[in-house]
Amino acid sequence: MKNQTPLLQAVEKGDDKIVELLLKNGAQPGLPGGNGWTPLLRAVERGNTVIMQILLAAGGQMGSLYNPTPFSRARQNEDHKIVEPLPKYGAQPDREQGIWRIFEEFGFNSQSSTGCIWKYSLSGKLNETSLRRCLGAGEDINGRSTARSLTPLMGAILKGHLEVVKVLLENGADVNLRAGDRDNSTALWLATSTPTRNSALVIVELLHKQPDLNVICGQSGNTPLMQAVLKIQNEEIIGKLVDKGADVDIKNHEGKTAKDFAMTQSNKGLLFALLSAEERQLCRHAAAADIVARLNH
Repeated sequence: MKNQTPLLQAVEKGDDKIVELLLKNGAQPGLPGGNGWTPLLRAVERGNTVIMQILLAAGGQMGSLYNPTPFSRARQNEDHKIVEPLPKYGAQPDREQGIWRIFEEFGFNSQSSTGCIWKYSLSGKLNETSLRRCLGAGEDINGRSTARSLTPLMGAILKGHLEVVKVLLENGADVNLRAGDRDNSTALWLATSTPTRNSALVIVELLHKQPDLNVICGQSGNTPLMQAVLKIQNEEIIGKLVDKGADVDIKNHEGKTAKDFAMTQSNKGLLFALLSAEERQLCRHAAAADIVARLNH
């Protein structure tokens, strides 16, 4: 067992007498081995309640909320003998189940080349400091860490974490990588397809990084502009996409354009947003002139 502490080796063997002896002689219950596993986490993984209780009594810590913790590991293993006593030692079932439900939703793989960045991105906790720490450990800011082969940027977008999106973009996250999901999505396509409270602001941040505006994704062959019309329905954002170069005349696999989709929406302002900047300005002038003419009659 390479890079394993004597305490971890004793836990692996299930020898509670040696565990007690090592702890009495100064072994640290929270010191991880070369693979990052702590003695407590390993005891839980092995379902050894005796050693688990010994380690907890010696000061073993429940761990970081955003890493595999004894509680989350026991819950995954459906080991109720292990789960029941853990809250007495500081486990927070509601919070931990919440974050792990999010991880499971995306098929999160904590052992990937970008596991740390992905965890912090998905949970909304990534900042410059934590990103630097993860990158310093050799992680890839554009690595894939889920069953859908999403990048950390894509995960942050799907959860609406604006500040995380900013940090990732400022540090070189690639906006044009495609996911390995059935839609073969890009970051912009996901942002225009997934309404969140920060959707508009996230899209603006992405537009600063020259994303492919006319990329075709999804089984229908829609562009980000089409998705924005169908999902986001924000006139200002649609106008920004058009002004940046989104093509209003591209047809999807069904032969429909963004204008076709706009015509089916109750908000007719979406059609106006699809006009070029010059056309929108002319319409405003014409409307203003018409109002003046009506007032003068």
